[in-house]
Amino acid sequence: MKKILILFSHPHFEKSRANCALIEDIDEIAVVNGHDMCEEYPDCNISAD
Repeated sequence: MKKILILFSHPHFEKSRANCALIEDIDEIAVVNGHDMCEEYPDCNISAD
């Protein structure tokens, strides 16, 4: 079975209606994983090196 990874980055996603709806439903779909880039990189500085 193939899996889907959704990377999202929104500094205040809890204030975004669209992002909240997306994030709430991710946990209910077995083949979809969500990853909050702002949680991983709180300063939003992602190095491509």
